[in-house]
Amino acid sequence: MPFAEAASPSGNSAGASHAAGLDREFAATILFCGFLLVYLFYFLLTTTEAGVRLGIYLSLMQNPSIYWAYWTGSADGSIHLFDRWPIVAGVTFHLLIALGMGRFVFRLISQWLTPPDQIPSANRYTTLEKTLLQLGVGLSLLSTGTLLAGMLQLYHWKIACLLPAVGLAVAGWISPGTSLAAPGDDVPSETRSQAPANWQKWLWLAGIPFGLFILLGSMISPWEFDVREYHLQVPKEWFQGGGVQFLPNNVYGNMPLGTEMHALFAMLFSFGPSDWWWGAHIGKTISGLFSILSSGLLFAIGCRWKDAYFGGAAAVIYLCTPWVTANSIVGYNEGAMGFYLLAGLLVISCLNLRSKPLGHHVKEETGHWKGAFVLLGIFVGSAIACKYTAVLFVALPIALLIAGLLRTRAIPLQPGIRISGFFLLGILLIAGPWLLKNLIWIGNPVYPLLESVFQSHQTPLQIQQWNLAHAANSQAWTAGHLQSSLLSLLVTYKWLNPLVFPLMVMALVIARKEKWLMIMIGWVGFSFVAWWLLTHRLERFLLPVFPLACLVAAFGLTWTRHPAWIVVATSVLLTGVGSNLWISTSRLVGDVRVLANLEHLDLRYQRSRDYEHPDIVPLSAATQYVAWINENQPAAKVLLLGECRPFTAQFEVIYNTCFDTCETFCRLNGKTPAQAQADLKAEGITHLLVNWSELERLSNTYGYQVSDTAGSPDYPQLIRTSLPFLQKLELTELDQKSTDRCELFAVRGPAVTGD
Repeated sequence: MPFAEAASPSGNSAGASHAAGLDREFAATILFCGFLLVYLFYFLLTTTEAGVRLGIYLSLMQNPSIYWAYWTGSADGSIHLFDRWPIVAGVTFHLLIALGMGRFVFRLISQWLTPPDQIPSANRYTTLEKTLLQLGVGLSLLSTGTLLAGMLQLYHWKIACLLPAVGLAVAGWISPGTSLAAPGDDVPSETRSQAPANWQKWLWLAGIPFGLFILLGSMISPWEFDVREYHLQVPKEWFQGGGVQFLPNNVYGNMPLGTEMHALFAMLFSFGPSDWWWGAHIGKTISGLFSILSSGLLFAIGCRWKDAYFGGAAAVIYLCTPWVTANSIVGYNEGAMGFYLLAGLLVISCLNLRSKPLGHHVKEETGHWKGAFVLLGIFVGSAIACKYTAVLFVALPIALLIAGLLRTRAIPLQPGIRISGFFLLGILLIAGPWLLKNLIWIGNPVYPLLESVFQSHQTPLQIQQWNLAHAANSQAWTAGHLQSSLLSLLVTYKWLNPLVFPLMVMALVIARKEKWLMIMIGWVGFSFVAWWLLTHRLERFLLPVFPLACLVAAFGLTWTRHPAWIVVATSVLLTGVGSNLWISTSRLVGDVRVLANLEHLDLRYQRSRDYEHPDIVPLSAATQYVAWINENQPAAKVLLLGECRPFTAQFEVIYNTCFDTCETFCRLNGKTPAQAQADLKAEGITHLLVNWSELERLSNTYGYQVSDTAGSPDYPQLIRTSLPFLQKLELTELDQKSTDRCELFAVRGPAVTGD
């Protein structure tokens, strides 16, 4: 918003004031350029985990042909895309079901709480807004419904799980008037402003390459540790077990897994012996799509707050960030949490926040808020269903916004409580089943948190081990650690977008004039403080709040229409998008074989060979022993020690994470060889796979070796005492090529006599 808008009515005075305003804007532009140059100097010369950033840029630009090898995963550069048609078909079906369910829910809310004729024109949703919100509601209900079906142990009866979802979706598609407002309603004219140039209305097109890459990258077979340990492993276990169960061997499997339930639902509508495999790929793709949907919400929010230029800027800044690409193609759940945060922000934006009190028209004016507050609660509950941290980063800030809204509109206590009740109802509908599940099965609704408060399932040493790995470290509350955290998030983190921080600083020029900008700055600041004081400061915990930082940056990009600033802003944006494209599509963000043969990406069948190109070594080489068993012993039942990423196993496994009681320790410790052998044979265990490298890493990182809880202080001795009935398999070629030190033992058949 230009400073010159406050000019006096007088012609000369207006001209002088206008000139002064232009001078100030020009001076601010020059200062920004200087600040940007200093920031980029430090940004490019910073040493990240991958090396000096400037050297990385130069290396990638000097060897652009390597990208084709990156993307195709082979030296010959052959392209394979058609083999992904089952994933594309499954994702399309999944989204159509979710959108139909969302339309049905909107219809229910409009009939029950908010008839369309009661909605002020300023509060009605545009077509884009309705579509995104309906899709968000549908995805949330689809996830929650899949959980409830699992709690009833219905997964073996696929049709019983699919019919209700399909029925609701069909009802949503065929019923008329399935929204909270009439289709095609536009944002009120007073919220718009004319974009500086026509081409800038189409700024969002710059995000298409990033969105396409995220889509293709999300279809890649899961390779990251956490994804194969629990994000997709837990849905696989529940699906194959016939229902949702408490998992004493996987502590992460008892947390909210709202995003991961999309993989489970996809397993239910997939068929054949690889139904769980295709379902996992579809679910992983849905997880990646949440980031693309978030960019759509940023555009919609920007159009409602200002104009298409502002919305497109926020969407592009978000999508072109390597951090977003890396998180999306891996299969994490932060993207979904950020989507629901933005959906809640859009609902609040549509409430037409003003400082004008309602006076004597409280009942009439707030009648349409009931449906909006239910939606708002659904989105907050959906974020909590993704991850516990949503309570801090989503629920609490939105609750404060609601309190501020009720206060500024001078709503009396009783109506305010009644309206807030609809908000809480929405939260309980979605987050409640996850908390109830743990409360019934374990006695702790937020397991494994607050184990010292609720009835504990873990031993004191396990609780201590978990807290040391995940809780905030009060010893690190020093100025030096604070400086280190700020530098990481602003300069040194390997996947940063160099556009964001300088534009956020520029936004401070107009901070006092933009109400939403002040709210966004406060939300981001609060999230950082909460992250630094109450978590173990893993950077990706802040990723759900990152879209808010992109909105702040968009304010900085569009703060004035001065010609000098337009030139600078356009140059900075195009340069930043171009440079980010080099990083976001390279191996720096993970496995980017987006054009490779899907069978080559299938870790179930990956042999003990590497690709010919030295830069295309599979990222999951540690699973080669699992692949060998898949190929040679598919009927085996394997006890895993150290290895806790069994997702690609097609055989039966017994495993545990480093925060759970060691399954191997329980079966071998304190027993004679004859007793241990008899117990293993009684369970049908045929092999023991030991990953010594993982044992060492988990011991050094998470204190894994705790004799009476999560491990044994001397695993080699434990194995040696069992050697009379354990036969080591000599897999010389595999041992030479594996990046991990592993040993595979077969459990001998004949009983051992004596001790």
